[in-house]
Amino acid sequence: MSLNPGAPANPFCTRFHAPGALAFRFEARRGAGSAGGLYERFEASRWRGEIRGPHGTGKSTLLRAFEAELGAHGHRVRNVRLQAPAYAMPSGWDRYEETGGAPARPPILVLDGAERLARTAWWRVRWTIRRRGWGVLATAHESLGLPELYRSGVDPALAEALVEAVLNRSPELPRLVRPDEVLAELRATGGDFREALFRLYDLHEARWRQAVLNSGL
Repeated sequence: MSLNPGAPANPFCTRFHAPGALAFRFEARRGAGSAGGLYERFEASRWRGEIRGPHGTGKSTLLRAFEAELGAHGHRVRNVRLQAPAYAMPSGWDRYEETGGAPARPPILVLDGAERLARTAWWRVRWTIRRRGWGVLATAHESLGLPELYRSGVDPALAEALVEAVLNRSPELPRLVRPDEVLAELRATGGDFREALFRLYDLHEARWRQAVLNSGL
């Protein structure tokens, strides 16, 4: 394979592994072996639940997968992702236009990063959805006081499988990252797989550039 500065995108570019780009891999030991199983737990908890886990362990990716499941069961979903710098609920988050009569299933507020809300703001959110008869599914690093539906995490076997899926999206590129390096980066980041992918991006980029130099192009 010829190497050149106009090479295809680094396989560890964010767009290849951003939430929704890779299929979430459910694990029964973490709460549910499938989106359907997670839905059953959510229903049993009366449409209240949290997905808890450290930074970079797939909580947002899980939400993307689960929103489709909620839609398939007839729920309307209000998706809110708390963003810097305000980390506040957007204006009008609790309003939407009713169409076609009352929904067969309760609307669901899907709140990504709920631990960023101030305590009083979180109380107001819970009060509002309770009054309106909505459900809530939130992600957080620590408990929010909701039933825990899933505990996210990335162990070495899952990390290797996910990196393989990332690399398989760019089969035209040489494999410049070894499996043991994937695990080393996972350890170095304390299990933050998202940060490990950023570091693997830098590693791949450096080796690609060196390969280009060595090829004399």
